[in-house]
Amino acid sequence: MKEKTNQDHRIIAKELDLYILDEKAGQEFGFQEVMTPILGSEYLYQTSGHLNHYQGSMFPAVSRNNETLYLRPMTCPHHCLIYQQKPRSYRDLPFRLCENSILHRYEASGGLKGLERPQFSENLLINSLNELELNYTVLKGEAAFYGPKLDLEIKAADGKDITIATIQLDFILPQKFGLNYIDKEQKLQTAVIIHQSPFGSYQLPCQLAILPFNEEEEIKNYCQKLAGELAEIGVRVKIFSKKKLKDRIRQMYRKKIPHYLVIGKEELKTKILKLVDAYQEGRMEELTERELVNKIQNYS
Repeated sequence: MKEKTNQDHRIIAKELDLYILDEKAGQEFGFQEVMTPILGSEYLYQTSGHLNHYQGSMFPAVSRNNETLYLRPMTCPHHCLIYQQKPRSYRDLPFRLCENSILHRYEASGGLKGLERPQFSENLLINSLNELELNYTVLKGEAAFYGPKLDLEIKAADGKDITIATIQLDFILPQKFGLNYIDKEQKLQTAVIIHQSPFGSYQLPCQLAILPFNEEEEIKNYCQKLAGELAEIGVRVKIFSKKKLKDRIRQMYRKKIPHYLVIGKEELKTKILKLVDAYQEGRMEELTERELVNKIQNYS
């Protein structure tokens, strides 16, 4: 029994500081780059204040085995639990966590904004912008419920202003979760959270399309082999087949795919690939496989 305890991955992971498990949120991983569950408990979002101030933008609860869970609208409550796992010193700060996460929000118009916003933290952000001599516009009532924020906005092709990045200053969640640290004088202090979302959302579109000239087995096999080799080096590649070739070529322009190859018997024989640049009015370039790989990698 003792041997089994010594081999328990939960105990070993905690001793080696590999990841943490917290009953309040489920399984989490405590590296600097972290992965947290897509579900959070009712307790977690009650503590953070999201159920009081943001529930209208959250999906309905899921109940199972006497536990109530919610699809996470954001990851910061989970990250607070990671910080909580052991005492922190001023030497540990700044304590940085990042996550490439999927969030679930029911984005109703006119959602709650600006509640519990501390005025002094708003002034801190304004003073920082003034020191950096950056142009900005103050929008009253646009803050998150736990503090003010800086939004980077751009004008989209349709003329609408959209937020592509945000930085938020938060004095509220550290108090709610008891996120403390010991300062140089060995006194207990409350931390401050800076929420940073450099990309509000993003897509990874297809970089290269491969179009088999026909459905012959030899051509299909070569296309799959080439696609696999490109995918292994990180190229986002997709094979388009079935439809008539001219319809598939039109599809490249509709889908805004920048480059495509048409593979037929000539390409199989010569191993010379004709790369078409859809953004340059169909300009074509003849390349070997190695030249193709180098060129696509330079675009990545």
